[in-house]
Amino acid sequence: MFDLKRFAAVVPTSEPALRRLNHLFCTGGESPRIAVLGKYNHGKSSLLNALVGTDHFSVADKRETVRVCEYEHDGVVWIDTPGLDVDPKEGDDRRAQEAAVEIGDFLFLVHRADDGDLDKYEINAFSALAKQDRNYRQKMVLVLTQIDQADRAELDEVEERCRQQLQDNLDLRELDIMSVSVRRHRNPNLRKRSGMEDVFARVERWKTDTLDLRRREWTRLTDKVLGELGEKRQDTEQELKAARHRLEAAQRSLQDAAETIVRDLREE
Repeated sequence: MFDLKRFAAVVPTSEPALRRLNHLFCTGGESPRIAVLGKYNHGKSSLLNALVGTDHFSVADKRETVRVCEYEHDGVVWIDTPGLDVDPKEGDDRRAQEAAVEIGDFLFLVHRADDGDLDKYEINAFSALAKQDRNYRQKMVLVLTQIDQADRAELDEVEERCRQQLQDNLDLRELDIMSVSVRRHRNPNLRKRSGMEDVFARVERWKTDTLDLRRREWTRLTDKVLGELGEKRQDTEQELKAARHRLEAAQRSLQDAAETIVRDLREE
């Protein structure tokens, strides 16, 4: 473990990267950590319960998830986060994004299909994640939930509108979008129409990619922090050089003033 506060004080813009590096340094094991991020009541906990095969995560019509919750199942550490835009004054958005950036190796970004367009809170959160890691296309998937009431044409339209928003705001045109119905998944007769098979397949792929992704992420983030430290050092050296020039100029000015005073006194 390194001195996070000390580094962050020098390069505050690198603090998210430093926190992620600190987590990678302190966390062992091969199990991928998959975080689920989204607005309140958009189906995060329901999706997680479908993935783990049990009702471990609280699902209700009122606010339930108020802190980051973890649960390990079948070689995956699942992370449920507070809903975006539930209670900004309490810092839920901040905690959710910190969990996604610092703890999660991979991210499911959840959005209700019947809500239509992504809103500003989702765009801001997804943008922050994309800026944190330029390798986001391998780490993130947008999951449209609660597709039960939409026909294929309506769903295609929602997917296209969301993709256009991602492209316009974040240049995330290559981000994968999956559409799922947890309700159908729970019904054996409708399971094949639930879309969950694609999600499970992605999880299995992520399991095999975890260690390689962490190694590449460590190298990438370390290079990023070292680069910013180098820039900070250059800036500091330039500031010191400028300060020395100002000091030398002040000394010369003082010397000139002193010589002028002495000369005037002698002339008197």
